[in-house]
Formats: sequence, C-alpha cells, structure tokens
Amino acid sequence: MDFAEIAIIVAGPTAVGKTAMGIALAERLGGEIVSADARQIYRGMVVGTCAPVDPPVLHHLVGYLDPRERSSAFHWAKMAAAKLEDIRSRGLVPIVVGGTGLYIRALVEGVFEGPAEDEKLRKSLFERAARGEDLHSELESVDPEAAKRIHPNNTVRIIRALEVYRASGKPISENFRETESPAKGWTFVKIFLDRKREELYRRIDERTRALLSGGWIDETRALLDSGLDERAPGMNAIGYIEIARYLRGEIDRDRL
Repeated sequence: MDFAEIAIIVAGPTAVGKTAMGIALAERLGGEIVSADARQIYRGMVVGTCAPVDPPVLHHLVGYLDPRERSSAFHWAKMAAAKLEDIRSRGLVPIVVGGTGLYIRALVEGVFEGPAEDEKLRKSLFERAARGEDLHSELESVDPEAAKRIHPNNTVRIIRALEVYRASGKPISENFRETESPAKGWTFVKIFLDRKREELYRRIDERTRALLSGGWIDETRALLDSGLDERAPGMNAIGYIEIARYLRGEIDRDRL
C-alpha cells in the first residue's frame, strides 16, 4: 500500500490504550508518532501526563513548551502539519496519537487563529464562573452552535468562546467555518479506541495509583519549587492542582 499522503490518527478516551496502539502501528508500518496531547507538550511534566519515556519509536511534539507558556490548537496544528511532511519526506508513516479532540480537529479540519487573550475579560469570566453564574447559557444566547458542542462543565472552552465573541464580534463557530486545514491534501485514516465504561474506569484508577506511587507527587513538588505558579497554563491539568493542595496540607492523600 502506498502511504505517500496518508496519515493515521489514533484517538480515544484516557487510559484506553492509544499509546500502545500507536507504537504497535509505527513499528509494523515503519512510522513515527506525532503526539496530539495538550498536556504532553509541556516540559517537566512527564509523569502526570504519561508522556513517553525512551519509547521504541520517535515521538514528536512532546515536552517542547515551557509550562508558563500557553499553547493553542492553531499553533499546534501548524507544527503538526509540518511534522507530517517531515516524516513523509523520510519515507515513513506519520501516526497522530492523542486524546485532545480539539487538536486533532484543528489538524484535520482547520482552526482559526483567535484574537489575543484579554486577561482582564478572562479574569472577570473566571470569577463569574467561580460564583456559579451560568456562562454556558450566556454562550448559548450568542453562539448556540458552539454551546451545543461544548459541555456545560468545560469552563475553559466556554470562556474562550465568549472571549472570542467579545473580541471579534463573531461567534467562534462562525470563525471555525471559515478555516482551512493546515494539512490540506492529506488523507487521514482514523482509528477510535473504546472500552466498556467499567473497564475504562478501572484502568484509569489503576493508572492514577501507579502515577502517584511512581513520582507524580515529586514531579509536582519540583515544579512548584522551581517557582512555577499554580495558575500557569501547564498546571491546568487534572491532578497537578490537587497534588499542590495535598503538598500544602489542604487535603489528605486519599483524596488524590
């Protein structure tokens, strides 16, 4: 089979087995992996993000960004598209692996380069969310299409959609429709992995216990000791804030 303009995408929920599948495909087909994980991009956050350590095949876009810097699907997709070209130029098969759906969609369908973040507006929206105000309903009134796509509990994406609307005067869904994929011309073979809910929850529990006993607490402590603010973009990942609270004595170990 000619893989000249074909890239494989392996997607699915946390702990479903994406990494193992991606590596198996890369070894069998002669490929390299492009990580589509929005947390594995950060340096010094290996344990808590399950970033690959000494993998048998080369992984791209892992650990390239300082945790103090903010990433975006737009910039990641541009870099990922360039990696696809690089991998193909060396006669190998690119395999995109990850659980960040927005990143994968940005690569396949395109994503717009949104307006610069308005820190004052963003802070205000987060404060309103913390007070329990229904920002999802507010989004629904200005961009019902985005509101249908974004879960009411996904505060970060709701706030970003409202921020884009306020800054550009256009709904974020309209901006998305006007975009073009940075990987135009590629054919994507999509593999979505899934497991029964009970099994998936068991695997997540087992992984969490293994990470906590395998250095996640020490990793978080080292990040904080280096001066990293808990509000840094890289720390906005499940587990790190909770561990930081544990290290301050605010919660017990059994709540991690």
